[in-house]
Amino acid sequence: MKSKMKDRKGIAIIYVLFIIFVIFMLAMAIINVVEKTTGYVRSKERFAQRFEGLNLGTNLGWSYLTNLFNSSPSVLPDSNILIADGYRNGRTISNFANGVQIRVFIFDQDVINSYWQNANGLNQLINDLRNNGVQSLINRDNTNVFDGEGAPYLILTEVTNTYRIGQGSRMYQISIINLENFNRFAYFTNVETTPSDSNIWFLAGYDTLTGPVHTNSRIVRISGSGSYYNSPFSTPIFNGPFSFRGNLTVTNNPPTGYYGFVLQGYTVNNEATIDNFFNKTFSNGTAGIKANSPQVSLPPDDPNDPKNTLRQVWPALIGNGGAGAPTSQRGIFVDVQNNQIVSGIYVRDTDNNNILSQLNLGYATSNGEVLPKYTFQFDSSGTYSTPVVMLKKNKDVVYNITKPSGVSTLKVKEITLSNGQQNLLDYLNNPNGYNNSSSYTIPQNEKSIVLAKIEGNTMYITKFNLPDGQTFPKGAIWVNGSIGEELGASNRNNASAGGLSGVAAEPITIIAKSSNQAAGNSANIKSIRINGSIVPYGVNPSNGALPPNDNSIVVGLYSDIVFFGRNAKLYTNLGGNNNGLYVYASILAMKDRPGNSRANYTSNQRGGYFMVEDYNSWTYNSNNILHVYGGIIQYFRGPVGTFNSATMQPSTGFKKDYRYDRRFAFLRPPLFPTTNRFVQLVRMNITFNL
Repeated sequence: MKSKMKDRKGIAIIYVLFIIFVIFMLAMAIINVVEKTTGYVRSKERFAQRFEGLNLGTNLGWSYLTNLFNSSPSVLPDSNILIADGYRNGRTISNFANGVQIRVFIFDQDVINSYWQNANGLNQLINDLRNNGVQSLINRDNTNVFDGEGAPYLILTEVTNTYRIGQGSRMYQISIINLENFNRFAYFTNVETTPSDSNIWFLAGYDTLTGPVHTNSRIVRISGSGSYYNSPFSTPIFNGPFSFRGNLTVTNNPPTGYYGFVLQGYTVNNEATIDNFFNKTFSNGTAGIKANSPQVSLPPDDPNDPKNTLRQVWPALIGNGGAGAPTSQRGIFVDVQNNQIVSGIYVRDTDNNNILSQLNLGYATSNGEVLPKYTFQFDSSGTYSTPVVMLKKNKDVVYNITKPSGVSTLKVKEITLSNGQQNLLDYLNNPNGYNNSSSYTIPQNEKSIVLAKIEGNTMYITKFNLPDGQTFPKGAIWVNGSIGEELGASNRNNASAGGLSGVAAEPITIIAKSSNQAAGNSANIKSIRINGSIVPYGVNPSNGALPPNDNSIVVGLYSDIVFFGRNAKLYTNLGGNNNGLYVYASILAMKDRPGNSRANYTSNQRGGYFMVEDYNSWTYNSNNILHVYGGIIQYFRGPVGTFNSATMQPSTGFKKDYRYDRRFAFLRPPLFPTTNRFVQLVRMNITFNL
C-alpha cells in the first residue's frame, strides 16, 4: 500500500514538474514575443520620429524663406544670405529625440540647375547623397555672392539615426519650393470682363488653353454650339487645372449674384447636358476644376512697396541716398556700386511722350557661342533715329568687329565704369576719346558690354569693361515709358509705330512701366506693342513646338497694357494652323488700383489687359492665329477678336492657340512679379541603410 502511495506521489511530482516546465516555456515564449514586439514598437517609434524629423526640418526651411520674403524690406535669399544664416553648412536641430540628429540645408537654383539639365538629374542626386552625402550638393553650389540665383530653392533635410552606432539608417527629404510667380499660370485674369465692363466669352471649338488657368472672378462665360458638344471628335477648351472663385454650377441665364459658369449657344436643361458640358470643356471634367478658390494677390505698382518688381530691377528707385531713378535725360542706364553693376538696364526717352520707338531682341555668334544683342531705336525720325546696338560679350570667346558695308570709318573707345548711376548712351554719344581703327577685336579673357551705332559712313563703338568677377546687369530691361506707339495713336497702322519683336538669346524680362505709378492717373498707363514674333534662340516656330526642357531662355513681358500691333508681321507661309504670330513669353498686363475696385477707374485709366489692336475691324482669315506659348496674365480680359453668335465662327481679329510652356513651372523670367507666396513643386523621402 505504501509502495503504491509512493508511486502515485512520484507521478504527481512528475506531472507538477512537467506543468511547471510547460508554464516556464510559455512564459519564456511570451517574454520573447513581448521583447520582440516591444523592440518592433520601439523601432516603429524611432522610424516615426525620424520621419517626423524630416517634415520638421523641411517646414523649418520653408518658414525661414517665407519670413525673409515677408520681412520689411523683403529679401529674396541668395547664396550670401544662406551662408550668413548657417544653412550653407546645415542647421542642426539638437535633442529632437533620442538617437535622432537633424540637419537642414537650403540651396538656391544653381544646385537645382546643375542636376536638372538632363533627364537623369534626380537619379544622379540620389546617387550623390548615397555616396558622399550632403557634401555632394555643397560642391555643386556656386558660392559667388554676386550671382544670387534665388528661387526655386532646394531644402534638404538629413536625419541620422545615432541610437546604435553603425546601425539604423540615414534619411533625406528633398523639397523644392518656388516663389509662386505669375508666369506659372498659362492664363490668369482678375475679372472676367473687358476693360469697359462688357461680357467676354471663351469660344468652344476655336479657343484652346493648355496649362494652369486661374481667375479671381466668380463668373466664367463660354460660348459653344450644340455641334461642338455633341461631336465625339471635339477637344476640350481647357487642357489643365482650372481654378476660380465661383461655384461648380452652370446656367444659360444667370440670376443676380450668380456664381459659376455661364454657357451661350448650348441648351443646359438637365443633369446629363451639364455633365456633357464639363466633360467636353475641361480635359479632366469636374475633377480638373477647383471652384471657390482663394483670390490671388496682384503685383503692386507702388514704388514704396518692398515687393515691387521695379525695385528689384532698379534698387535706387527709392532710398539709397535719395538717388531714385533717372528722370531728366534720355539714356541707357546701369547702377554701379562697389565696382559691381547692381541693377538691370534702365531706359528712358524724354522726347515723343517718353516712347521708345523700337526694341529688337537679337543675337550675335562667335566661335559657336551665342551672344545676346539688343537694338534700341529712340525716335522714328530726328536726332535719335539711329539705332543703338548693345552686345553682351562673355569671357569665353573672342569677338571681332569689322566695318560693315557702307562704313568707311571705325571709331573705338574703352571705358571702365565708376560707381554711381551711369548713362551708357552718354559715353557712346560723347565724341571725345575715340580712336580710328580698321577693325576691332575683343580678346577672349575680357568680359564687356559693347554699344555701337552708325551715323553716316562712321561706326562708333564703345566698350565698357567689366572687372573680373563682375556680373552683367540683371536680366531685365525696364523702359520708363511705352515701347512702340501707344494704343489709339493716330499712326498706329504705320510701320513707324514700332514695337517689340525678335529672337531672345538669354533669359530676359522686358518691362514698360512708369516710375510714377500714381493710381488713377491715365498719363501713367504705359504699353508694349508687339509688332512681330518673339522666339527663344534655338526654337523653330514653324512646327508650333514648345522649347525643350534644356532650353533655359525664358521671356517675360510686363506692362500696364500689352497689345498685338495692327501692322505686326505674320508668318503666312508655314501652312495651315502653323501660320500667324508666335509669342514665346509670359505676358503680364497689370496695373494695380485702390482696393482693386473697378468703380475707382474709368475705362481709359485702367490698363491691365492684353489685346489685339483693331480686333473688331481686322477681318479674320486663316492666317490670323495668335500663338502664345507661355502665359497671359491680365486684370481684365482684353479682346483679340469677335465671332458670329449664330454660327460660332470667328468674324474679326484672331483665334487663339494658347499653350503652356512647362518650363515656367521651374523657370522664372528674371525679376518677374510674384504672387508673394511659396508653392511646393517636389517633396520626396530617401532612405539609406548605414
